[in-house]
Amino acid sequence: MPPTGVGIIGASTSGWASIAHVPAIAATPEFALRAVSTSRPSSAEAAAARYGVPPEVRYARDLIRDGYVGKVLGTTMVGSGMVWGGEVADPSQAYWFDNANGATPLTSATLHALDPLHFALGEFGSVAANLVVGRKQATLATDGSTVPVTVPDQVSVIGTLDGGAAASIFYRGGVSRGDNFRWEINGSEGDLVLTAGWGNMQVAELTLAGGRGADSAVQPLEVPASYLDGVPAELSRSAAGGVARLYRQLARELADGTRTVPDFAHALGRHRLIDVIERASATGTTQALGPSRMMRSQA
Repeated sequence: MPPTGVGIIGASTSGWASIAHVPAIAATPEFALRAVSTSRPSSAEAAAARYGVPPEVRYARDLIRDGYVGKVLGTTMVGSGMVWGGEVADPSQAYWFDNANGATPLTSATLHALDPLHFALGEFGSVAANLVVGRKQATLATDGSTVPVTVPDQVSVIGTLDGGAAASIFYRGGVSRGDNFRWEINGSEGDLVLTAGWGNMQVAELTLAGGRGADSAVQPLEVPASYLDGVPAELSRSAAGGVARLYRQLARELADGTRTVPDFAHALGRHRLIDVIERASATGTTQALGPSRMMRSQA
């Protein structure tokens, strides 16, 4: 069977597609990159020329399922958005700081981290939030001019998961001099900790550690090779690793006719979660999520 062709819109050589999707497609024989498109013909041609020449979270989820931490009591996650700091490297990135454009710490870094949290621990039953515009302006590194900041660059989300565990998530704009990503899962019998030097979880190289029973501290846990899903180890440790595993899973589903990979309905649910978090912050009230994940206000 010939490979399934894939076209990428937004394939500039420095963008997300170039560092994640293109290497993932190249490592998945069931797919082939057939077309690229960018906003400028010159960059599209450059991309075509370049591409013409050729997680730990799942393991943590399975450990939890198998009783490693006992009953999950609570989880805390703290991360950095890596952008939305006090300086803008290039004028083309200034749009990040305008809330009207929708590219915010909530919609990007926070939701990318919340998705694996829900994958491992379940969905929110209720949620409260506080979205704060901490920095009022950012400086362009190229000429020292400033741009106004209207995006909430300090994101606090507190909720109760369906299983009864408490969840607390905090994401800040910019880079921290401390930990840029730390996620703890605490249970009645043990603890799991995922850390990374990069705050955007979807492209970070995560380290998983755990401890249970009489252990006085967590120790690194080796992720079994089976979790690589056939993706080469060097690629698995890059930004393209998770995307490559998703392509592998999608290829199996196309062949078998099953449907377990995230789809548009999943994406819609996550966008509804963005709405409920924004509503919780704006109203100052906890929002309850019903079985259908439709949001309703709870005074």
